[in-house]
Amino acid sequence: MYCSEDGDDNWPRIPQEISPDHCEGEGFDSRIIRITFDPSWPDDIYVALEVSDIFWSTDDGKILNDMSASLFELAEQPNLQSSIGGRHCGHYECMLDSHALAISSAAPGSAFFALRMALFRSGNGGVWYDTNIDKFCY
Repeated sequence: MYCSEDGDDNWPRIPQEISPDHCEGEGFDSRIIRITFDPSWPDDIYVALEVSDIFWSTDDGKILNDMSASLFELAEQPNLQSSIGGRHCGHYECMLDSHALAISSAAPGSAFFALRMALFRSGNGGVWYDTNIDKFCY
């Protein structure tokens, strides 16, 4: 990941290695799939990696904090378990398969994260909560 601090003249690589390799598979490296900024706090950045992780920064991307712990806890629920194989992470795979990430100015400080199994909302301290949107699906 690269970040410009001089109006796009230079793009140095962020020195921190960001992927803790939660879910590795041969021939399918993790990649950044979404970067989202909080419109109310522009120094807050969320970065979602494909089938690997999600990070949150409160200092404009200088330090990226792993936000996956609560996703691993949620993956213990039978309705949130799934694996299509090819990776070495068992039933946790579905909870790391990023599809969409958004922040609304109507809900500052809360990120919405769509994964293969459900839609989640972030809370205080980078904890994810299931929105239980499935209760509206028929």
